[in-house]
Amino acid sequence: MQFDLQRAHYRQHFADASFLIVVLDGTPIGRLYVHYTTEQVRVLDIALVPEVRGQGLGHRLLDNVIEQAARLGAPVTLHVGVRNRARRLYERLGFRIVAEDAMHVLMERTPS
Repeated sequence: MQFDLQRAHYRQHFADASFLIVVLDGTPIGRLYVHYTTEQVRVLDIALVPEVRGQGLGHRLLDNVIEQAARLGAPVTLHVGVRNRARRLYERLGFRIVAEDAMHVLMERTPS
């Protein structure tokens, strides 16, 4: 039910976003939702099944998004839970904290 509500929210507020299913060797292993505008590239959601986490796939997906944003001259932004382990990956990729509350962190990576 949570997935359905989240998906409905994204489709309502980011109708022109890219809603991608990540496939490895013919098997769906995750999703990547990205909204591209001239002002920013917003990673709405990135998720991989537990069996493939820690293998560098998330890093490669985000590298691709960062490259596309650089071509647009736009920063990449995303929200992450305060205690989410993925936050370390985002920091290694050059994302910096822009805003934070008790639950979430807004991070941004400016184009190089």
